[in-house]
Amino acid sequence: MRRAGEERLIRIAAQLNFFEAVVPNAALVEALSAAMLRQPRDPARPPKVSLNKLGKLNDRIRMARTRQTREERARDARRKILLGSFLISEFEYDPVFLARMRSKLSDFLDLHRDPNVRAGNRELLADWLTKETPGE
Repeated sequence: MRRAGEERLIRIAAQLNFFEAVVPNAALVEALSAAMLRQPRDPARPPKVSLNKLGKLNDRIRMARTRQTREERARDARRKILLGSFLISEFEYDPVFLARMRSKLSDFLDLHRDPNVRAGNRELLADWLTKETPGE
């Protein structure tokens, strides 16, 4: 691919008579020769990037990750609020549903490792864990 591109550029230069031109300035001839003889960049070596530019890129990456994390947490919080609101309304207006869910809710609250947190969670939801339902 590279060779084909070089050949195309040489054909275009020849059509424009670039090879017939006389360059009177020795410094210009030397600069052109050096540019033509320069080795292509090694793909294994990353291009030189100024520290300032690299710092800006790292800042942009960090800000994008922070924004993504913030958005994910906001979506997660919204999902919990919606599900919690649904369950509260079902517990209050559907005693049969509350009776079915009570043992599952109790088992879920027992999963926490910290006994203080577990007791606090049970206290917070005590109304639904002890509420009388029809048929009990």
